[in-house]
Amino acid sequence: MTKVIFQALVFISIIAFSGCIKDSEDFIPDGNSITVKARIFGIVVDENENPVDGAIVVFRGVQMLTDQYGIFKYEDAIVDSKHNFLTITKEGFFEGTRTFRANHSKTIQLKTQLLSKNFNQLFESLTGGTANEGNAFLSFSPNSVVVSSSKADYNGTVKVAMKYLDPTLYETNEQMPGDFSAVNSENELGTLGSFGMVYVELQSPGGEKLQLKTGKTAELSAQIPASILDEAPSEIAMWYFDNRLGLWREEGKAKKENGKYVANVSHFSCWNYDYYLPSIILSGRIVDQSGNPLPGMHVWVSATGVSAGGHGNTDPDGTFSGKVAKDVLLDFKVFALGSGCSYQDPVYITQIGPFSVDTDLGDIVITLLNDQFCNVTGTFLDCNGNPVTNGFAKIDNHYFELTNGTLDASVLACNSNTKSLIATDRNLAKTIAPISLTSPGNNNLGTVNVCQLDADFLKVNCDALSISLTLLDSIGMTAHDQIKFISGGGSDNGKFGWIYIGYKDVGNIGKCVPGTYDITNSEGFYYSSDGSPNNGKHYEIISGSIIITQGGNFGDRVKGTYTAQVKESGSGLNYAFYGSFQLLF
Repeated sequence: MTKVIFQALVFISIIAFSGCIKDSEDFIPDGNSITVKARIFGIVVDENENPVDGAIVVFRGVQMLTDQYGIFKYEDAIVDSKHNFLTITKEGFFEGTRTFRANHSKTIQLKTQLLSKNFNQLFESLTGGTANEGNAFLSFSPNSVVVSSSKADYNGTVKVAMKYLDPTLYETNEQMPGDFSAVNSENELGTLGSFGMVYVELQSPGGEKLQLKTGKTAELSAQIPASILDEAPSEIAMWYFDNRLGLWREEGKAKKENGKYVANVSHFSCWNYDYYLPSIILSGRIVDQSGNPLPGMHVWVSATGVSAGGHGNTDPDGTFSGKVAKDVLLDFKVFALGSGCSYQDPVYITQIGPFSVDTDLGDIVITLLNDQFCNVTGTFLDCNGNPVTNGFAKIDNHYFELTNGTLDASVLACNSNTKSLIATDRNLAKTIAPISLTSPGNNNLGTVNVCQLDADFLKVNCDALSISLTLLDSIGMTAHDQIKFISGGGSDNGKFGWIYIGYKDVGNIGKCVPGTYDITNSEGFYYSSDGSPNNGKHYEIISGSIIITQGGNFGDRVKGTYTAQVKESGSGLNYAFYGSFQLLF
């Protein structure tokens, strides 16, 4: 079998290579795009690389929740060859956005690092004030803040959450919204080179969202990293991230003053100090000397003589696709980075271009050394002694699908460091305790029975419609004050389902208390018999109840059952749904 090699990549900023454009159906990036069916496999972590469970992921209107491993999946998603994006939200974090593209059917692997949103900066709206975080600084004039929802003047304490992103650091690519696909003031699509980014949000002490008043601005400045200070022009365009389109939009200018860029901004989201370049889409596939695809290799393409360029990792089939500068000579570099590795010299470097149109480079052959890897082989059986056909193995923070019970994988390891493996069978909702691995080195695990521990699940049944699904992807439980939600989604035996049920638990913030709760007029269900998330029916909950049999606090597992009377969209017919669940709260 073909060995799957996964480099434990870090992502250098400037342009995320694995992606691009849209959720807004009336936006066509630059014409001549095609759509393909692709599989999206995503991982969401926090700044400490811990999985973020219960994050809400939305792609083309279809909503998922990350599971206990921070994973979400979309099967047979319709993906555009020019630009696609999905959003990721979780209470206490700045919103995440991933952009991507595909010109052929494949698995797209996305990793997002959500940034904590800490409202630790304060000033009084009547007098104005300042805030700072990292290399970013804000100055507010008096009486310049309004309530976002009503636009009414706000008088009181303003809480500010800020996060500065250094474009020269590798983690910025996983933290920033989208990639650097942008629309300039002339409504032309291109790509950007960044000199710094800043997330900003305002709220009242009571959590009410605040914004700048129409006609008012705040001064936003950011220190230019020393390594790119000499490249920074005296004046540069400002760009904000448009969450509706998954693109950066040009608005205003910044001036270089004493090693900083200083600008006046009229609203807050994420702001970026960038230069703009016309672009084309560059694609290709990275393979080893035996012709095996190399997932997770870091590809960096920049205009010759310029440090900023297009960066990102290859997908599981070794392919990449991203925007790069048009009509100029390009430096093409490939890096092999992994757990325990530091940023190092490229394993491959050449010059390519110029290109005036979208270009596919085909296969690029990279030679790698075997002693750089933690190699793992094994056979994974379910509780019935059959090969696991719907599961995954996880080595540290890297995921490998189990579709025929076998694993033959490698994770790059530049030095000796502890690694472990877990495996999960989604069909039977079973998992195992971690297995320690030798790294670097060869690990033949033999036969592994994935039948040791119960995995989380959410079951959906409707006898009248012959629906019987066990959902194991993107499942979880979240809380917004007194309202709690259980949700999950994914494929089961060629069918696709999604469930989202909310109920009110008065007085129990931060806890899930056993009992029976009303779910009348809650969200509902989505079901597709052909397995496509884009081709199914919605079922709105009319009435019903949820019974929590095992409760707990945040981080505990919750068990229960539910029943619901639902109305089918379109036909108006009523049906009875029911099920059970075990979820991480």
